[in-house]
Amino acid sequence: EDVYLDWATDTANDLRKEARGVAESLTQAISDGNLDGRRMRRVRTLVDRISSMDLADDIRLQVAATRALEQPSTASFKSLKDAAADIDRTVMRQVIF
Repeated sequence: EDVYLDWATDTANDLRKEARGVAESLTQAISDGNLDGRRMRRVRTLVDRISSMDLADDIRLQVAATRALEQPSTASFKSLKDAAADIDRTVMRQVIF
């Protein structure tokens, strides 16, 4: 049980780390003035990965990623980054078991 819980927590947090990285990268792209469709594909991929791989089934993360895709802005990327905070092992235990 602990091995599965550790794996699930690590997997969920890897996805959240990816989301934070996407948010930071796109915030920088806005700052640099080069946010374009090619860069926004990263958000589309992230939304797909969250919907299929988020073991925590975190609706806040799903909504934040979708909003970042539909309304790209510094504010939506910040919301995504905030929603992508690491999940605690105790919380993951409640979600899974």
